[in-house]
Amino acid sequence: MPGDIPAKRSSETVRRFEAKVRKGCRRCGLEAWRGPILVGFSGGADSTALLISLKSIFSGRGRWPSSLIAVHVHHGIRPGAADRDAAHAQSFCAAQDIPFRLVSVSLDAGGRGLEEAARNARRAAFLKTAGEEGARAVVLAHTLDDQAETVLMRLFEGAGPKGLAGIRPSAPLTAEPPLGVEPGASEGQGVTVVRPFLEISKDELLAYLGALGAEWVEDETNADESRLRNLMRRRILPVIRENLGENTLRRIAGSSDHVAVAAEAVGEAAENARKVFLTEERETIRISPLSGLALLPRGVRSAFWEGALRGALGAGSGKRRALEHHIEGIDRLALEGGPSASLSLPGDTEARREYDALILGPVQEVRSISRGEVALAVPGRTLHPGMKVEIVAGVASEASVAPVAKVAPVAGAAGPEKADMAALLDLARLPQGAVLRSRREGDCFHPEGAPGERKLKEFFIDRKVPLRERDFIPLIASGKEVIWAVGHAVSEKYRARAGRGENLILKARFIPEPAENTPDTNE
Repeated sequence: MPGDIPAKRSSETVRRFEAKVRKGCRRCGLEAWRGPILVGFSGGADSTALLISLKSIFSGRGRWPSSLIAVHVHHGIRPGAADRDAAHAQSFCAAQDIPFRLVSVSLDAGGRGLEEAARNARRAAFLKTAGEEGARAVVLAHTLDDQAETVLMRLFEGAGPKGLAGIRPSAPLTAEPPLGVEPGASEGQGVTVVRPFLEISKDELLAYLGALGAEWVEDETNADESRLRNLMRRRILPVIRENLGENTLRRIAGSSDHVAVAAEAVGEAAENARKVFLTEERETIRISPLSGLALLPRGVRSAFWEGALRGALGAGSGKRRALEHHIEGIDRLALEGGPSASLSLPGDTEARREYDALILGPVQEVRSISRGEVALAVPGRTLHPGMKVEIVAGVASEASVAPVAKVAPVAGAAGPEKADMAALLDLARLPQGAVLRSRREGDCFHPEGAPGERKLKEFFIDRKVPLRERDFIPLIASGKEVIWAVGHAVSEKYRARAGRGENLILKARFIPEPAENTPDTNE
């Protein structure tokens, strides 16, 4: 315990400290809160100073929350010592006439480490208690020293802007439910964690407690230097103070505010980019045009890709560091990858280029390519079971034929979407033996309106048809000559012309896969 402090100095110490706490509360927006607030209370020095100062401030004049409730989380570890801490916290609150809640939790490290499991359990406990008490804010006692430690730790870990922004004065409170238990519907909705001590040093805090003659408990695990934060606190920060001065920690913490401003600007720019370039389509995310996205600064693109990856990978995407490699890879794919390149991602997910677009979604199943052909029935119905496409052919005089309308493909069918599924051909020019098939090596095509014949492959490249889709585009062909690339164009040589007699109307539709587990209508 700190030694005795003369009454006059003690009074001034208390006044100055509580003035800084009041300023920190306003910075966090606590002055605007109504109703009860929760205070995380371990019984240690930091949370003791927080609880005492908040009680003093809230009991005075001004617009402050109506009441505070101390919440002590018992993790079920540190046998004996944890029970002692809980008993101290409860008796302290009873002496101060402060409502007290003891919440016991069970830890499940699950490969994440005990510290992270304990942190998640505390957050879940705060959320649950907030729901039960009708509180919308949880106040925690992180100090200036904690802020400096956090920034340096994340710097050593290679964190990005969000990490180097450190601990924020206020933020939404979220948690992973321990042991697979989800919070109730009313728990954890709109709860904010606030930290009014972020501009107050540990030395100021201890001087305040000494001036009041307050008692607290020490967590013996704080001496365990196998934990990075304890090592920072006990070995590294003292060297910084001794060689660079006491204000160095304040400058480190101040740098976090500058980084936070930059990170916020990058986040806003990434969100604006999301609205422009990203579209959700069924189970996939489509990003286009990549040529426009490439003009954004690298930092904005990185934040954009992080958000897109989290959307594609879901809850298991992990921390930013776990995504770093994938963010770099997907940025290269978008900027430098070939028109049909792809990149494997975790969880049976992939990123694939489709010319000026990038698709994030489940790995596409490899479909078998049907190389068979079916003779075109004129007039009549032609079904190609392997390609799952049907062509209906009808003959009509030129005078009786209205302009051919675009026919939408069947929903859920495998084939081109939003495509022109009808064609009008000159029946007299149609060669004998035309067939319905997929593409073959050496196919040639003279698209309507084009100056001459070319390879079908070149036509698909110009139309930016993804490589993986080309084998599944139905063709009406004669030998190596393509008459109609379904969904794309008809041949200039075979297109219908005014005053040429009878025309052939072709209408195509893709046949959807039968639904699984379709009930028998006879039952």
